[in-house]
Amino acid sequence: MKGLLSITPIFKLLMLIAIPVLLIQSGTLSAATIWQEDFSSYSNGTTTSAKWTRDVTNCNLGQGDHFEVRNQRFQGRDLDGEAVWTSQVIDISSHSDVSISMTVNEGGWNESNDYARVYYKLDGGAETQFATNGNNSDDFGTVTATQTLLNGTTLQIVVRMYNNHNGEKHRFDDVLVQGTAAPSLTLNTSVTNVSCNGGNDGAINLTVTNGQTPYTYSWSSGQNTEDISGLTAQNYTVTVTDALGATANSTATVSEPAALSASISKTDATPGNADGAANLTVSGGTTSYSYLWNTGATSEDLNNIGAGTYTVTATDANSCATSATTTINEVVGPAVLFQEDFDGSITGWNTYPNLAPQQRKTPKFHTFSV
Repeated sequence: MKGLLSITPIFKLLMLIAIPVLLIQSGTLSAATIWQEDFSSYSNGTTTSAKWTRDVTNCNLGQGDHFEVRNQRFQGRDLDGEAVWTSQVIDISSHSDVSISMTVNEGGWNESNDYARVYYKLDGGAETQFATNGNNSDDFGTVTATQTLLNGTTLQIVVRMYNNHNGEKHRFDDVLVQGTAAPSLTLNTSVTNVSCNGGNDGAINLTVTNGQTPYTYSWSSGQNTEDISGLTAQNYTVTVTDALGATANSTATVSEPAALSASISKTDATPGNADGAANLTVSGGTTSYSYLWNTGATSEDLNNIGAGTYTVTATDANSCATSATTTINEVVGPAVLFQEDFDGSITGWNTYPNLAPQQRKTPKFHTFSV
């Protein structure tokens, strides 16, 4: 039976090559090898390594009994107690969707209470049994134990074995940890600028791609949500950290329009007439503008208006508003205060002084005004 179950180093190599090839053919991103142990570099009888340790404290190993490397596999025989094999702590922080696989088999006359169980510990947590073929007992032949979609920082693999007869053996081999190398975090921001000068209705919508979820956020404004709102005009910087500890930074600028202002130049009316005018000038804010005068007019300027007070509210495209007021007065025109017409026929002018008609002055028209 041992000969039938023996896996040669060449076959192991083919298996390692085939796994990523199958992943590519199925349309999934090819996985990178993070850690592996195929026991091919150890001599028979090896019980410890820099990559793993064993614990046989609860076993009763007699002559010929063992829990060690045998024929480039790790094997337990007639343990009479639970033996434990534990991998070193494996760093998986730079990978996502990590998977573990190993070959597990048995030989001899195993009973229902004999077992080979496979577990993982993620980030130093509790042991969790593999989802596929993690619990193997009795006569189960050869199986592949697998666990997929693990995400975290560290990983450990634990194998627990129990058998109690010199004809009972459990073995495992080809321990392989793979994962997708996590691409760099990418940050994109969409900014909503402040509507009115001096306002606080700006917002930033942040989109994070790549890396490993969940993400945490730290904004220069003190907020720790993905998106932030209620912002004034200034620069905002965010630091995003993913579940693997990778970080990325981005800065977004929230701006605001210039202050909205309005001014009126006027032309006063003449008494009793509607010939005045109010010329409005609006600047700042966000074009275009709308206007509403206290007369009900909605034009920018007013013409042909009489004396009175005129107020206008100018509103920009963001509904920001400003007002201006002017007073149209009645202006009095020139007034005639005195007039005299000399026609040259005044009595006495021909005797004193004794002037000839041709010496007389031409009549004048005199007007005085205030």
